[in-house]
Amino acid sequence: MWARLLPADRDMLRYHLRAAGVPATLRRAARSWSSGRRARAATAIGDLRLGEGARDLDRLLRDRDPRVRMSAARALGRIATHQSARTLIAALELGLLPEQRLVEVLGEPWAATPLLLAFRAPRTVALRVPLADALGRTGAAAAVDTFVAAMPAASTDLRIRMVRALTRIGSPAAVAAVRAAMSDPHGRVRAQAAWSLARLGDPDATALLEHGLHDSAPWVRANCTAALRRLAQ
Repeated sequence: MWARLLPADRDMLRYHLRAAGVPATLRRAARSWSSGRRARAATAIGDLRLGEGARDLDRLLRDRDPRVRMSAARALGRIATHQSARTLIAALELGLLPEQRLVEVLGEPWAATPLLLAFRAPRTVALRVPLADALGRTGAAAAVDTFVAAMPAASTDLRIRMVRALTRIGSPAAVAAVRAAMSDPHGRVRAQAAWSLARLGDPDATALLEHGLHDSAPWVRANCTAALRRLAQ
């Protein structure tokens, strides 16, 4: 429903909700002894895009009930502000929810800028794998240069995730970076790059993939064979 409303209608709806005392009611419900009521309050705050409820959602991310924490995370995703993203990234850092769930919530264009800042920050080096996953989901072309710069010093797992993220982004620069990953020193990264080139449907990658048929790693050869077959269809 919210997506179909015009901005003026959204502002009018928020005005009437505030006049009716709905935000205050939801804030009280968010402190209820009932975990079900706290979860429903978090969901309502998100559904109604009540930005003033973000502080309550931040607190509910630390709730003892995982269902409440997940409801709060989804609500912050619906509010969709840079502050919401920063709060969710902090939850990721603290391990308040399963990593993949937070990646799913953060993987939207509205979160791209805070995700990029977090990925570049020295204190979040341990979080770069999930941050790369989330950035790929946002489709943010601005992440490509950051990934390319991070490749040389990154772990094997992170390089694989960045190649996957580049595949999701799919811009010309991202495609070029995936091609470059075909020269990575680790076979797992090269295998991922071959699979990604097939998914990207890159016709200019044929020579690289044919060269990969002679790779020392069998899984690279297998992925290059499958990629060439797919590109030939």
